[in-house]
Amino acid sequence: MSGPRSSFLERLLRSLDAPTTRQNLDDYDEVDAIRLLKGDELREAEDALIAKLDGNDGRAANALGLIGSPRALEALRNALVTSTRPVVRVFAARNLLQAAGDAGGIDAVIQAAQTGTEDQKLIAVSTLKLFRETKAYDALERAFSDADGSVRIAALDGLLERYGVLDGSASKTSTIGMLEIQLASRFASERLDAQQKLTELFKKFREGSTPEQLGVHDCVDESKDSVNTFMKSLESREPPWGDTLALDSLTALTGSEREWAEHLLIARLPYDFRAAAALAHLKARRAIEPMRELLSTPPNEAIRAAVEASLKIIEG
Repeated sequence: MSGPRSSFLERLLRSLDAPTTRQNLDDYDEVDAIRLLKGDELREAEDALIAKLDGNDGRAANALGLIGSPRALEALRNALVTSTRPVVRVFAARNLLQAAGDAGGIDAVIQAAQTGTEDQKLIAVSTLKLFRETKAYDALERAFSDADGSVRIAALDGLLERYGVLDGSASKTSTIGMLEIQLASRFASERLDAQQKLTELFKKFREGSTPEQLGVHDCVDESKDSVNTFMKSLESREPPWGDTLALDSLTALTGSEREWAEHLLIARLPYDFRAAAALAHLKARRAIEPMRELLSTPPNEAIRAAVEASLKIIEG
């Protein structure tokens, strides 16, 4: 190009070679300057970004998506094939979808969600929710069994968003909130129970059921004395509870409230010895496998003693 560069282009080009920090992991610091470029300057920026993309810089994919020109889109399509970094292929796929409605990169995103590092999986899972293809939904459901809890929860959040179940429903007293606690659990039996329930839930969503019909917003009634007292005892070590929980209130719980309380107590087993005694009081057989799994770790002495004693009571 002839003549001096504009300050916008200068700022953008400098940012391409700036040191990577926590603040610019996904985008160049001056990426918004692209919106102010035209003609030869936009072409020069495009050239520089394509070179960065060829060098496996995923941020260049996001910047080229902002440009959205035929040449920029072609560079993104090439990156799906040539890039050696999964995150670059994911960024390329996402920007092709958002800039041109091109879902051709979906397989690259699914592959990263299944075989990438934890960070790569998280980026891939957050991208999969943007696709409308059935295999994107299937891949998110498969991520429920990922070894990393943050990936499992990201997959669930992505599907909930796609099906219109807002984050506000995910209270620990709600149906979906409890499934989220189970899915994040360190205990295999709790995770498996959640996976099975969620698979069935999303199957019904696909068949046309609404969140309201499926009761995902339904919550345990915290205004009930038994529920309220139990929850207060969970959060307090002051009298009248101290080293125990509100066992009389627990005993009063039935049906879905009882199931909710048992799952909540199981989640607390690794760090609250009172939970083991409360589960023994309830003779909660669903706690047997988590207790056995916890003892195989092993936990600290107080937890171990409480779990061993409680397990004997439950097993009879």
